[in-house]
Amino acid sequence: MAIVDLHDMLDFAEQQGFAIPAFEVTSLDHLEMILSTAEHCNAPLMLYVDYCKHNNFQFNALLIAIENAAQQSETLVAIQVQNCNNAESTTTAIRQGCNATSFNAESSPFNLSNQHFLDVQQINQDCGTHFELQLASHYCSDFTFNLINKTNIRLLHLDIDSASSENQLTQLKSLKPSLQIGFSIDYQIDYDQVCVREAIEQGLLKVNFSKTTLDACRHVIADTFSEIIASCIHYTAATNKADDLSAHCSPWTGVEHLIIFNTSEINDKEAHEMMFKGQEILSKIPGVRRVDIGEAIAQDAQYRFTWLVRFCHPNVIVSYRDHADHVAFANELFRPVAANRISIDYEII
Repeated sequence: MAIVDLHDMLDFAEQQGFAIPAFEVTSLDHLEMILSTAEHCNAPLMLYVDYCKHNNFQFNALLIAIENAAQQSETLVAIQVQNCNNAESTTTAIRQGCNATSFNAESSPFNLSNQHFLDVQQINQDCGTHFELQLASHYCSDFTFNLINKTNIRLLHLDIDSASSENQLTQLKSLKPSLQIGFSIDYQIDYDQVCVREAIEQGLLKVNFSKTTLDACRHVIADTFSEIIASCIHYTAATNKADDLSAHCSPWTGVEHLIIFNTSEINDKEAHEMMFKGQEILSKIPGVRRVDIGEAIAQDAQYRFTWLVRFCHPNVIVSYRDHADHVAFANELFRPVAANRISIDYEII
């Protein structure tokens, strides 16, 4: 079943009255246990990584492993990177394979003039990726929710400062009427199944289960790690939902932008320099996962050179075309010397 569009997953969860269980991944052993248990429960899920908790090497290695494992999984998976709080971290996370990010605005009142927020929101829109806003409950108000309702945010993560699950549920009931979107919360060890199910009725669409929380649950709700994961899935009512969900979810598929071309007015060395420069520039555009350049092996090939640009999502076809860095490179360095070219976009199947 593999990786699917989170927008579709959330829409179906809302219609069917369950929440998506989201598990933090901190190691490969942890990843394998989560996926195998979800497959056994026939449950869709999200796998997430906290951008702030890992160095670059660890982060990249985890995302590569998560994407590969999710693509081979027998259940439905979405991949999120949390705490992508600026354009650079968001672009990096999407390049490494996630199809959802979250922006943390818990430390200050939310407003639509926050440039980092605007940048991150635009990148997610351009890339077709799901965008979640993290907001502290003491900053929540009708005014704030009216602002959020004007954005393309699908999910609001509420960090509710309450020690009691009963008090938290009361807060959710009071907040929901002003909010036109779904919300997510972090699971706490004192929540019971009734609490979570009642929250789902109030619009809860995703429950985060951090590795720290799962460790704390051992010998409280279950003994083994797989039993804990299964219990968490059961709490969200996601058990046995994957098969039905598969008919309502679009696969998360990339696009390959292929250009084959010949050059004129420059020699091979200059052509290579132009292509290496383009590879450096174009690789940094949001939604671009990889840029490969090549030269034909056969000397009599009709076209001598090629670009192969991998996009994360079909949305990127337009955002890439119109991006200022692409426009500048294409108009100033590429098109003047590559009039003889063919370009086509392929959806990966």
